[in-house]
Amino acid sequence: MKYEKIETFAKLSNSNSIPYSEVIWASIISILLGFIISKIDHSKLINNLARKLNISNKYGDENLYSYFLNSPDINWVYLRDIENSLTYLGTVESFSETTEHKEIVLGQVTVYSYPKSKELYEIDRIYLVYPKDKLIIEQAKLK
Repeated sequence: MKYEKIETFAKLSNSNSIPYSEVIWASIISILLGFIISKIDHSKLINNLARKLNISNKYGDENLYSYFLNSPDINWVYLRDIENSLTYLGTVESFSETTEHKEIVLGQVTVYSYPKSKELYEIDRIYLVYPKDKLIIEQAKLK
């Protein structure tokens, strides 16, 4: 089989013209390839395949905080704020982590006293930020 150089590389050194059709096709292909690679990365396809084949036991997220909250089983959670004697029950809407803090947005929130679990109030949404070592999250099992 005979392979040829991409016309763009050959023409760049020999002339001043640019093969625009190749540039357009390369741009279209790169966008589609970017979408495909993003989907593979987001779904952790390579990590899941490696775990099934007993090649690796890595779960694919940067840390367990992200892995836990990205799990398809995790929807409703209890977030315990022991220092302020509060428990939040809500759905995970979004979350992030910095080197010092963990942030989480909960929806459909019910706030309870801790440890007696007396209902205090309900709100539609709440943003919470805690130092890394002050956050306890439990999966809620609603009946």
